Amino acid sequence: MYELISDNVDLHGKPVKKTKQECPYSYDAFVTYRNGDNSEITDTIYSDRFKMWNNAKLQRLMTKHFNGNGDYWFNRKPEQVEAFFRDWTDDPYLKLIAILEGCNVSNGYPYWVFCYNSDKKGI
Repeated sequence: MYELISDNVDLHGKPVKKTKQECPYSYDAFVTYRNGDNSEITDTIYSDRFKMWNNAKLQRLMTKHFNGNGDYWFNRKPEQVEAFFRDWTDDPYLKLIAILEGCNVSNGYPYWVFCYNSDKKGI
């Protein structure tokens, strides 16, 4: 079973220097979800890259998995996010390891980092 994280820690379990509460427009990325060890991570995707890579696919998958579009991921269930990534990567064996939330200091908007394992392709 996965673990939802409420502490302000980075991917290595260390406290972040700038928290969302203290620096709402320039906070450091912190873990919000974990389902495995860092050693399992084979790939990482940042949420602000989806539109740039394939906006049509993004919109289609957002509708399929989240009943709508949107760039915010804070209220999405990890099981839904994992299913989204399996479709995004065409990897039915993908395992979501961690989700981090950070803040883009150039514009103050949040972004999310998705760490996953895709080593199980073809199994």
